[in-house]
Amino acid sequence: MRDYLIAVNPALWDIVEVGITFPCGDATLTQDQGIDIQRNYQALRLIKSSLCAEEFDKIDGLQSAKEVWDTLFINHQGRRRVREGRIRALESELNRFIIRENETPQDMYNRLNKIINKIKSLGSDKWGRREVVDKILLAYMARDVQLPI
Repeated sequence: MRDYLIAVNPALWDIVEVGITFPCGDATLTQDQGIDIQRNYQALRLIKSSLCAEEFDKIDGLQSAKEVWDTLFINHQGRRRVREGRIRALESELNRFIIRENETPQDMYNRLNKIINKIKSLGSDKWGRREVVDKILLAYMARDVQLPI
């Protein structure tokens, strides 16, 4: 989403990251405030239009793009300790990862890749190509399957 907002207009991400102060009541808007408000609603529209119904319900009624982003961020990534706990749980799942009965190598790889992507989305950079290849080989060996040539 960050990349998408920056691609549309780099100032949109600034609005999401920093936020804006809405003027009170009948205060006259300056030109800069008007531009910030417009950018806020542009970013808000792009974020909201990217959400499924369940996610939309979490932020429905919020008018600040920053507030929406922060709400979604906390819901998905949580605080640092929660995020670290999720990473540990996913890595524990990887420690038990093996190829399933009647599972093709491609299906196993896709299942492994989903777990790795979840870990990376939580901020871990531990799982590079080498670690993924090692995990695939271990998953095969856990079932004593001969590798296809």
